[in-house]
Amino acid sequence: MEIMAALEAFRDLERRGIEFYRRLGDRVGDDRSARLWRECMHTEASHQTIFMLCLDWAHMWRWTGPKPDVPVEPSDLAREAEALAALEAEAGGGDLTAAAALGLALRWEERELSRVLFIAPHAPGRGKGQLLAMVKEAEAHYDDLAALNRLIGTDGELLERIDGLRARAREAAG
Repeated sequence: MEIMAALEAFRDLERRGIEFYRRLGDRVGDDRSARLWRECMHTEASHQTIFMLCLDWAHMWRWTGPKPDVPVEPSDLAREAEALAALEAEAGGGDLTAAAALGLALRWEERELSRVLFIAPHAPGRGKGQLLAMVKEAEAHYDDLAALNRLIGTDGELLERIDGLRARAREAAG
């Protein structure tokens, strides 16, 4: 897939995170946790913006010669979109506890980190650096998720997953 199409697809996946966190916050946020859910939503908005900048850089780069292909197929992106749709459906359906919402958020974040680490090396211009900076900034995002975990009072499994995300992001960011 050509780099522009790939970046557009990844940006669109990031855009969905904004509404995903809004929905979770609306469903399970209370006086103590609403600010943290909103902060997670704002972090996803910043991720979408970074992808928009990557697209701008790729567009400027487009005029200088052939563009590289990214080793991803439309069917791969369709499967990712379907996986996110399943998470969105879970976020909108039935009785959702705060602990279940945090579990959904972690499943979202695990997929997101994999996507960003996959596309970053292919981003042109300053895009790669911006995407890797986004991964480094994820530390604060994971702090928000850990704070939600403390407020909710879940078992250690969710905190272990947050720590796993944090370690993976630190390793990738250098």
